[in-house]
Amino acid sequence: MPYPRRLLLDDEEIVLDLHPHCRRIAVPVLALPVVAGVGAYVAGIGPDSAAYRLGVLVVAMVLLALVSLRRLTRWHTTRYVVTTRRVILRSGGRRRSGRDVALHRVTGIALDRGMADRLFRSGDLILECAREQIQLVLTDVPDLPQVHRTVYELAELAEQDERAEQAAARGS
Repeated sequence: MPYPRRLLLDDEEIVLDLHPHCRRIAVPVLALPVVAGVGAYVAGIGPDSAAYRLGVLVVAMVLLALVSLRRLTRWHTTRYVVTTRRVILRSGGRRRSGRDVALHRVTGIALDRGMADRLFRSGDLILECAREQIQLVLTDVPDLPQVHRTVYELAELAEQDERAEQAAARGS
C-alpha cells in the first residue's frame, strides 16, 4: 500500500517509498517451512492421538508467532518516504511514531554500512540537521547508494529553492 497522498503538501510529490531491506524478514519467512516440517515430523513419530497432534500444532503456532509475527509486523509497518520536500520515517502498528525532516534543512548525509550491508547494497542513511541539532536515522535502507544519491540531489535542489525564496523576499 503506497504512502497516502492526503498526508502530503499540495506541491509535494513522492520520489521514493520504501520499507527496510527485505533481509529483515528472511528469518520469519524461513521459519514457516522449518517449523512446519519439524511439527509434521514430531506429530508423525508421536502417539496416534488427536490430543497429541493438537498439542504439537499449538506449540508450532506459538513458535511461529514468537519468531515471525513481531518481525514481519515491524518490517511491514516501517516506511521510509522521500518526497520533493522532505524525508519521512513512519513506524509502528498499534502505536505509530514518525519523524519528518525538511530537505532544505539537511546539512549532512552520512552512510553506515557493514560488510553484510555492502553485500546486500543496504545500510543506514543518517540525515543531519544543524539548526535543530537532530539526526534522522533510516535503518537498513535497500539500494542505499541510489537512495543516498537521490536524497542528496533533492536536498541540493531544496536548498537552492530556499535561497531563491529568501532572495525574492528580501528583494520585495
